[in-house]
Amino acid sequence: MDIRWPSADAPTIAAPCPVCGDAGPHAPVLTVPWGGPHDPDWVLLCCRQCTVRFSTDRTVGDYSHDTGIFIAATDLYLEMGAGLDVMLEPMGWLKPGEGCLLDIGANIGFISDYAEVALGWKAKGYDPSRSAELGRTWLGLDIVPDYFTEDTPLPVTYDVVAAFELLEHVPNPVPLLKTLSRGLSDTGVLVLTTPDGGVLKPETPASMMWPIISPGSHLILFTAASMETALRAAGFTHVSVTPVAGILRIHASRVPLPAGVGDGCDRALLREYLRRRLTPERMPKYDRLENGFRYRLFKELVNFGFPDEAQEVFKRMVPQVRARFGIDLDDPESLMVPPNPVDLEEFTRREPGNLMATLHFKSILVNNADNDAARSACYAAAAVLAGVTLRQVLQRLSMDNGEAGTAIPAALRLALQNLAVQGADIRPLLTLVEATDATTGFMLTPTDRDKLRGDLKATLTTLGMREAETLDQPVAVAPGDDCVTRLINLARPAAYQAARQTAIDTIGSNRKPAKVLALLDQAVGDPLLRDWPATVTLCAKVALIRLVRLRAHRLAARVYERWGDPSWHGDAPVAAALALMAESRYPLPIRLYRRLRQRLAA
Repeated sequence: MDIRWPSADAPTIAAPCPVCGDAGPHAPVLTVPWGGPHDPDWVLLCCRQCTVRFSTDRTVGDYSHDTGIFIAATDLYLEMGAGLDVMLEPMGWLKPGEGCLLDIGANIGFISDYAEVALGWKAKGYDPSRSAELGRTWLGLDIVPDYFTEDTPLPVTYDVVAAFELLEHVPNPVPLLKTLSRGLSDTGVLVLTTPDGGVLKPETPASMMWPIISPGSHLILFTAASMETALRAAGFTHVSVTPVAGILRIHASRVPLPAGVGDGCDRALLREYLRRRLTPERMPKYDRLENGFRYRLFKELVNFGFPDEAQEVFKRMVPQVRARFGIDLDDPESLMVPPNPVDLEEFTRREPGNLMATLHFKSILVNNADNDAARSACYAAAAVLAGVTLRQVLQRLSMDNGEAGTAIPAALRLALQNLAVQGADIRPLLTLVEATDATTGFMLTPTDRDKLRGDLKATLTTLGMREAETLDQPVAVAPGDDCVTRLINLARPAAYQAARQTAIDTIGSNRKPAKVLALLDQAVGDPLLRDWPATVTLCAKVALIRLVRLRAHRLAARVYERWGDPSWHGDAPVAAALALMAESRYPLPIRLYRRLRQRLAA
């Protein structure tokens, strides 16, 4: 879906601001053509007073009913879309003990579940959606299937009232904030997250921007300033608003905020929560939710240096994914297929929603713990391809995935780094990547695309590799070649080794000199071998030795002229073959040379 940014002289629009009430006129921020559920276009305005971004159409969606893709979207959310670490960033100051939490707009109920399982608190939620019903069934949570309003009975007050990713869905947020404050004890803290409307700029990556805009769903997008305005209008006297990576993390209270509210997620508690959730007595009652918990634990263990436990968690993922999808996580080469976008239902039927991320973190683990550059590159390349498929599937629905937008360039860098370490010439692939835009190839942002070569050069220089010096040299690529195919051919270790051995064996055993040259040309042009200079050189050496043994010195000389250099003389078998060629008066088969000498003597 397209985004149109207004020109400097774009007309302003009169409309009442839902936060401060200013009637305008307000300047447009962006337009999504044909993106509105009621009006043809989805238009966001920027309040000239408080800077909140709001839609001209603030009709609230019906969140109590399913849509045609509800189950597919839920599976994706359970397996990866719900970023627990991001959700828990504003709750890092909470510690195990006695406490109570009210979770408004609970959805599946991850926040309530964390409070109960990790902290030992009591939690209660309100949410009329089908997702909340699943949370009650699969996680055993106390989520009331209704909206929390000013008339909702409130027999107790709560230490924390949480409302994550809720404010953007309501047309008038200040009354809702006042309603939420009802649930707080005198010293209670309101904890919110909501998309950061301040990042809506042309230079923001699409993978970050689309989840924030969400046409037809996100009616109001706060900036840090407008969020503070709304909270103070709702009666909160102590407010903290922190913008982080497209999200506003918010704490508000009627008394000074507790120490540590800005400390971020307690990663040790998060890991313990995930471990507990995967014990037999707490195992979720749905295999895809179980898969989601296991992936998140795997990710945490890889990121924070627990390789042995991470390996064990991955081993448990392998049979589960194989049984459900027929996908073998132990065989990344089988997963290196071109991106294949389908509808969301088909996508979630054929693979886990966290396939890309699982492969990415496995590539890091293999690189750091196993020190296996070839296998790491294969996992990383498979992650890139899976990530492109995921983004293409979501973009068909005018959605995107920020984790994929971050993981794809990171996995691509790791793949290319490890390929270069093994001796591959990565310059042709880099040239192809740089010729693509954000909608093709690996869907890199201009910034990621422009940084790739420089980042790789810096890494290879640090590793002491001479190849870093030649990385800037231009190379030609064949017409019609593309970066996806090149990556698939380059990062398949088993296929490469098989092709390499076949080339060496066939060249080294053929009895016809002309055929030996043909086989050498075939090896040089093989997509699996062409980017491996050492292998191409080895094939040429084998061809030269074979031609000398066949007494085809003239053809052997042609091989040396094309591929040889003085370094070949340090290779004993090649040096011996070159010596035989030099001793021969004529570059002809020995038997023919002897016949000629006999005729001359007669």
